[in-house]
Amino acid sequence: MRMPNSFGPNPCMVRMFPPEQGIEMELAEHDPMARENLRPPYTGKNPGGQMPSLELQGLPTLRPRPCR
Repeated sequence: MRMPNSFGPNPCMVRMFPPEQGIEMELAEHDPMARENLRPPYTGKNPGGQMPSLELQGLPTLRPRPCR
């Protein structure tokens, strides 16, 4: 499992959950201030550029969805 990491409350909450469950997770640093999340290759995996997202091996990227 790999998570493109950045600063802010949402990535922080996502970073806290896996260790509590005993799950290992690789973090890949992204700088939203430099708009790295709005350029390829990140937008190839997550077209909306939202942070955080979660990459599972061999599966599509999981990304946030709006509440309905």
